[in-house]
Order: sequence, then C-alpha cells, then structure tokens
Amino acid sequence: MALRKAKALTFRPTGLSDSQDGTNTFAGAMQILTNLVPNPATDKTFVPRPAAQPLIFFGAPQELWVAGSSCEILEFPLTATGNVAPTIDIQGALTQLTSLLVNGDDKSFTMAVEVDSAGKQYACGWKLIAGGTGIQYFYTVYVAGANGNVAPTNYVHGAATGFDAFVVQASNGGICVDASGNVYVGFFTKILMFPAGSDGNAASTTFATIAAGSSRQITSLFYDAVRRWIWVSASGNLSDNALYAYDLTGVLQVTITDGTNFSTPWQVAIGPDLSIYVSDTPNFGEVLVYAPNASGASLPVRTISLPSVAASKGIGVAVDSNGRVYAAAEAGTTSSLFVYEAGASDVLSSSPIQTIAGTNTRFDTMLPGSSPPNAVTNIQQLRIR
Repeated sequence: MALRKAKALTFRPTGLSDSQDGTNTFAGAMQILTNLVPNPATDKTFVPRPAAQPLIFFGAPQELWVAGSSCEILEFPLTATGNVAPTIDIQGALTQLTSLLVNGDDKSFTMAVEVDSAGKQYACGWKLIAGGTGIQYFYTVYVAGANGNVAPTNYVHGAATGFDAFVVQASNGGICVDASGNVYVGFFTKILMFPAGSDGNAASTTFATIAAGSSRQITSLFYDAVRRWIWVSASGNLSDNALYAYDLTGVLQVTITDGTNFSTPWQVAIGPDLSIYVSDTPNFGEVLVYAPNASGASLPVRTISLPSVAASKGIGVAVDSNGRVYAAAEAGTTSSLFVYEAGASDVLSSSPIQTIAGTNTRFDTMLPGSSPPNAVTNIQQLRIR
C-alpha cells in the first residue's frame, strides 16, 4: 500500500478562534458554516449565502414559542409567515394559566415561556385569587407536545415558593431552566430557584438579588448554555435599566448599562455567536445588539428598528441557531412578530424577511366568556428551542 508523504501542519495562532463565537465550539463553527454555500464558479471555495437561499439547520429542528399575556402559550415553525395559526396553543381553564372570574373578566397574565431540552414547556405569570383578595404568582410545566386545554404536570404556587400573594400590580419577570433542570423565576428584584421537578407549594432559594432602584424589577431571564450563565434584564427609571449575568453559583459576572439607548429593556436573548440581544421600548420598537464581551457602560454594535406603524412597543426577542432575529412588537391591542436575517441592522436598512400577524395567529384574541380590557392576548416574550 502506498504511503502518503507527510506534510507540515500549520496550527491556529494563539488567540485566534476557530469559530465565530470566539470559544472554538462546534456551535460557533456551525454559525459560520450555515452562512456559506459552494461557489458556483469553482468547486474549491465557498461564498456567503444569498439572502434568498434557505438556511441549513444543524441539530434538532427549532421552534418559535410565544407567551401571550392573557393565558396562552403558542408555538410556530421558524418558517411561519403571514396570518398563520400556531401549531400548538395551550389555553383554557385546565392549564392553570387563567383566573376567569364569575363576572367574565379575566385578570391574569402569562409573562414568559421556556422550553427545556426534553421539550417540556414552562410558563410563569400571575392571576387574581378568588374573591380578589390578592394575586397568585405561579409557574406551570407541561409535557412535551402538550396542546389545547391541558393540565400542567407541575403547578408551583403557594406561601413556601417565595412569591408574595398579596402584592398587587407586579409580575413574574421571566423564567429559564438550566441544563440540570433547575427552574429560575424572576420576581421583582429577586431570582428564585426551584429544584428540578418542583411542584405545588414548593420551597425556593433566592439565587440572586439585583440592586434595588426606582421602580426597578426583573423583566426577563435567559439561560446561556455556553457560558453557563443566567442573564437578566431589569427595568425601572432610566438610570436603573441594566443587564446582568450570573454564574450558576449566583455570583455576578457581568453588568451592562447603556444610558444612551436603554429605555425599557423587556427581554434579553443570547445569539449563537454569544452576542447579546435586547428588545427595548422607547417611543418605538427596537432590538439592540451588544458584543459578546460587552461589560459596563456599553453601546450596541447594531440596532434593528422595527416597522414603526406596527411597533409602538418592542416586547420580545429571540435568536435562532443561524443568527436570525425574531422580534415582537405591539401597537395598542395589535401584536406583530418580525423576522430578520442574521446580521440585520439599521445601517444596512434591513427589512423583515417574514412577518407573522393577523387573526389566525391568536396574538390578540379573547378568552371565551371574557370581557375587555384584560382579556386581550398581546405577545409578552419569545423563546426558540
């Protein structure tokens, strides 16, 4: 058998990453590969993928999940566009998401959604206690593939949870699940952690507490699986808006402030290249994108302004494994969801490549038997899993 002649190897220079996210991870390398296609002029090189050519997805297919403020969890395929119906719609009395009162007025809000690696769906929110004596804060868990008016497998609420049942006009500010199944729920300025499998009146531990501020509260949580951090967005008066990242021992790793651009940071998400995405609500909807290593007083490296007619408020953001950005917005009682190509920015005059809106989406629907103004389902937060 003929032997091939040995050749000298050239190694990657110190400090140069093999992947776009700077961590030499497989996921980071895939982010580059998904945006390259064979050069039609030669079989030996690659060129950037044209915007019109579909993306190549590596790994398990991802889905877009939407938390509707009045008691719904919706799921859409990433290819969804137009006035399309969700493939999953968890809603109804059995779900424990609603507190439809005898007068037909639904005083309840589903604030955030999470989906773990096994496909189980989580939601957190609040609803009026019978008789109007206070508010019950809770989170629910559903089996993978659950749909319709289904009961949760886990319904966490009660005095031991750390949720204050008699605080009015507040909300759970986000939910996320780490790789071990621990559940984190934002509550005012605290992040409460529940062990995997918690149910009923389960006890929590205070994982972390953000600094108090004027009207400050947590607005979202996100589990960063690469760095193993819990990201937090917080909003209050302008000087109190910030992002935080904690390691899994609860030690603060990063604080990001932006006195120029932060107005109401509503949701934080981490992209496949570890860039930091924030949906923000000034006088219009926008997505602010910060560098993966941003820290302290920072400015975005990119900004995506949502269509002004449909986006008086930016209310949710998610990023898929190919870097495409999904941004939700609302104008009055009308919600829309816009999808942008990876790398989109105002500098490039980027426009949505997909828009999901209309009556079939159930973004702005009424619960059966309910009455306005609290029964309109506006989008609150997004998740892609």
